[in-house]
Amino acid sequence: MLRQSVDEDCSLAEIAEVEGISRQGVQDALRRAHEELERMEAALHFAETLRKQDILLERAERALQEQDIEKALQAIQNIHRLWEEPIGV
Repeated sequence: MLRQSVDEDCSLAEIAEVEGISRQGVQDALRRAHEELERMEAALHFAETLRKQDILLERAERALQEQDIEKALQAIQNIHRLWEEPIGV
């Protein structure tokens, strides 16, 4: 249902019809899914890690444009370290 709502931009009524449940049932299920995603994000910090990665990628791109290979390599190594860190710590 979450995929239908987010990826396919289906309305509650459309999802309810496909799933054979009420619109309220769809709304409740989507609320629970959203709450679970929030709990998972709080534990994993995935979105924060992706934001940090984006910043480091921008630094690497700038360094490459400036032909500063050492600075670019450092940014790429920092990205690697970012993903080596234990999740949720």
